[in-house]
Amino acid sequence: MFNQITRGIRVLMKVCDIDRDIAIRTIKSAGKSIPIAVVMLKAGVDKMAADMAVDFRDTGVATASIWMGILLTERFRSAFEGHPEALAETAKHAETPQFTGHLINALYHDPDLAALSGHTVIGAELALRYGITDEGGRQPPSHREMLGAPREPSAVIVR
Repeated sequence: MFNQITRGIRVLMKVCDIDRDIAIRTIKSAGKSIPIAVVMLKAGVDKMAADMAVDFRDTGVATASIWMGILLTERFRSAFEGHPEALAETAKHAETPQFTGHLINALYHDPDLAALSGHTVIGAELALRYGITDEGGRQPPSHREMLGAPREPSAVIVR
């Protein structure tokens, strides 16, 4: 998966004539640095969800993009091996992959799912809407203040 993403970024850089030095720089958001490649990927997924919602309109298929926080994967946890205090502190601001799975399940069963189709949502905020918590009853924080708000899909459709 990572190799496909890397390849996709390289193709996008070539098509857009983006210099490698520019691509590895970062965008400042609320005082935090976010790699341009991450921003490009997130924007692409958000746009794809919005476009697919138009294509699948009136079919019963809904699309959405979920902004996750820091993911507590096994690999990420292993980076803290021997430092349980540091892992515990980081975990306060992170989400497990299972948390996102619960969000997807709640979206699937939401009778108002069609209204969310094409939208980008922040996982932690969606969890509040559905009353979902992560492991140990923890409520992961929204990173809206740091990353900004997801864009609203345009009502304009060009075919």
